[in-house]
Order: sequence, then structure tokens, then C-alpha cells
Amino acid sequence: MFARTIIDSDAFLDMPQSTQLLYFQLSMRADDDGFINNPKSIMRNVGCKDDDLKVLAAKKFIIPFESGVIVIKHWRIHNYIAKDRYHETKYKSEKALLYIDDNGSYTTCIQPVHKVLTEARLGKASLGEVIDRQEEDPCISYSTDIPEVSPEEAHATISEPEPEEEQQEPGAYPKVVYAAWEALGAHVYQPASLWAFSQKWPIQVRPHLKGIHSKDVLQALENLKAIYDAPPGTYYWTQKIGVEAFFSKHLEKFLPDNFDPVDFKKRLTFTEQQEAETRASYLQVFGHEMGEEA
Repeated sequence: MFARTIIDSDAFLDMPQSTQLLYFQLSMRADDDGFINNPKSIMRNVGCKDDDLKVLAAKKFIIPFESGVIVIKHWRIHNYIAKDRYHETKYKSEKALLYIDDNGSYTTCIQPVHKVLTEARLGKASLGEVIDRQEEDPCISYSTDIPEVSPEEAHATISEPEPEEEQQEPGAYPKVVYAAWEALGAHVYQPASLWAFSQKWPIQVRPHLKGIHSKDVLQALENLKAIYDAPPGTYYWTQKIGVEAFFSKHLEKFLPDNFDPVDFKKRLTFTEQQEAETRASYLQVFGHEMGEEA
């Protein structure tokens, strides 16, 4: 989900913690091409400020558009999405303004990149001519002091981190999941710290996330929070659970494709249901509740 060549760079680590958090949150909510249409709403929801968004843009970790949409500059370095799961972004006009650099990152381009690539494919321009044209009419560079690396190399460095390495420094994904878990507050058992959570991660959390998109994991935690935050008596779910119990036993039912709040509605016992039906019938016949004077 996150290439260490990016998030371990000095350019990234020099930013404030709140700015780093916003970057992770935006990345988790981006579409399959790295675009986000509501960055300010996300910023407010996670407790960050306008300055954090401005820093990300100034440091060239995001590319903003006049429409209000933004794109994660290094999205293609962070992520590889199989063709059978890929869904193209809705923001095609913004995407048309981007050029994919040699290292896999986005840059803004004066001429829509799809036009140049299409000409090359159709034989209207040779590859050499395309390159020459780019040199004559270069795209606006958004490079930072992050080392160049291909998407394949970036993923090779983080595909399966060793447990010892992960314990030394919590990865980006554990940090974001921990932040979402922490947002559940006193409803759940909280780890003592991010460090304590990172120790649980390799054994109690990560094995249960295989094959599940990170967006769905975060949404599952938001669904759990919605159940907890509902008015008392709305849902039967009031149990206080810990990290391992949730991810091993309950994650599945809160995933977006499975979650239905109705499933968590408080159910009446047979006796309670009979009493409710009797009261409803009495009200319908006599026009007032049982025990009340007409």
C-alpha cells in the first residue's frame, strides 16, 4: 500500500505528524488511479488542518486541480492493481492532464498524455519523436528529493516485511489502522500505544487482512464506530472487544459488502414481541395506550 522509498524519505519524514497522517488517510481513500474528490472533508474528519493539505501540495506529495480533486503523486509507486480488479477513475479530464514519469510518479503535463501515447501507438509519431516532443515541450516537474525507483522495485522492498523489521518501526498500514481503532475510543480495548499495536500486528491482525482491500478494512472500522455511536438501545451490539477478537471473529460482518445495520438491530424476545403487538392492537382499537384514560 505504501512504498518505503517514499514514506521513509527525508522529504516525507520532515513534514509534521499531522501532515503525514493526512497523507495516509487520503491515500487510503483514493480510487484505483489515486484520485480523491473530497480531500477537505477527509481533512476535517481526521482532525487535520488546511495547512496540512497545503504542505502536501507544496512538498509535491499531492497534485491539486482547479476542480478541487487531488491525486496522490506517487500512487503508481505505492500500488499495483491487477487488471481484473482495476476500475478507472471518474476524473478523466484531470487524469488527461497527467504524465507518468520514468519512475512511475505523476507529473502535470501541458499536453494531455493520452494524445501523445495514442499517436505513438497508431504510428503517427515514432517513440523517438514522442521523446523529442517532450523535451521541447516538457511537463511541469513535481519531483522531490525522493530517490527514483520503479514501481516493481518499490513493491519488492515492502511485499513481505520480516516480523523483526516491523517491530523495529511500525509500517504505514499499521499506523493508519491503529488511528482508526483509536478513534473507537472507550468502546473497545485500546492498546497501550502504537508500539504495542505494532507488536500485535503480525500475528493478531495482518493474517486476517489477506485479500481484503485496505479501504474496506477502514470502512469496516467506521461501520463498527457507527454502531457504537448510535443512540442507546438502537442496536444490540454493545460488547467491548479487543484488537484480536475484532479482526479474527468480527471483521467479516462489518466489511462494506456484508454490513447491514439492520442485522444489529435489537431483537425482542417472544414475550416482548407479543406485548408489543398487544399494545399496538389496543391503540388501534381504542385510540389510546393501555392504562391511559380515553
